[in-house]
Amino acid sequence: ICTLCWDKLYSPVDTMYQFHAIKDMTLARLKNSAAVVGLVDSLLDFADKCIHLKVCSASGIPVPVLEISAYIQHHFDQPVRIDDIAHALHMNSSYLSRTYKNCTGHSIIHALNYYRIEHAKVLLETGKYKITEIASMVGIEEPAYFTTVFTKYTGCSPSSYKVFDIKE
Repeated sequence: ICTLCWDKLYSPVDTMYQFHAIKDMTLARLKNSAAVVGLVDSLLDFADKCIHLKVCSASGIPVPVLEISAYIQHHFDQPVRIDDIAHALHMNSSYLSRTYKNCTGHSIIHALNYYRIEHAKVLLETGKYKITEIASMVGIEEPAYFTTVFTKYTGCSPSSYKVFDIKE
């Protein structure tokens, strides 16, 4: 059944790895389903994931890159490691890092920090928060490290950015 669903949807080479992982997980769920409702839920979940793979592959962006970007957007305010992302996506961390770098030209950590700093700039512009609060709000617990990362990505310190924004 799973293979028939996939054949109807489309099977580009770059998503075959994800398809087989999804298929294996779905087959395991099907074997463990005692009720018809469980079988139907498993098959619907499988179909949704296959459609997601089809949509992502149509954009030309590898599925893991899209999933990493979504993970960053949802978890940037927490401590994040590449191993955390790999575990959440059920993929190898080296594969994820290599795929992301090849597609975007940047590392996953660069993307995470860039997203954090863009969000921090918005928070600084509101003038409502202390720099230490903003650091914590974007997932960086050490204010000194936050300042280092902020300066690297913007060319100025958070306090300078805040003062510059107020003067404008």
